[in-house]
Amino acid sequence: MVSVRPLRRHNFKALTKLSMDLFSRHNEAGFPITDASISAMLNSFLANSQGYFRGLFDDEELVGWMYCMNGHSNHHSAVTGMSQVYYHSSLTGMKAVRGLLLIHEDFFKFAEKRGIEIAVTSSSLPNSDVFVRILQKGGWTPVGNGRLTRATKHHRGTR
Repeated sequence: MVSVRPLRRHNFKALTKLSMDLFSRHNEAGFPITDASISAMLNSFLANSQGYFRGLFDDEELVGWMYCMNGHSNHHSAVTGMSQVYYHSSLTGMKAVRGLLLIHEDFFKFAEKRGIEIAVTSSSLPNSDVFVRILQKGGWTPVGNGRLTRATKHHRGTR
């Protein structure tokens, strides 16, 4: 069964391996991926107590993760936002759909508990249209270019 859980230091080895596998598939020329760079990034995520860093587990196996951080959803707005920075999953089929919806719902609740006004997520992968369609069914609003938002109860426009 797919579930969302906080990531801890004891998940680090599995997290690093999964991340290397997933990042290697989308490696960009000029931005080499190394174990050291992945480890440094993941350590910084684990150390950021203000960020959202959760794992997707299929039973006890780590199969994905998402990291989000506080900030403004748009630099020209005073609205507080929390934006997804990375989302990775090795799930396929209906489990992938379920995992995507579960982790985004958990992210939304996390942002709302912290008084954030709007949650933001996106995908720049070739299948971003599928990402958008799935999350749209989960209550997210597409705003273009593979980006979606979801206003929390704290959003000034929803009071």
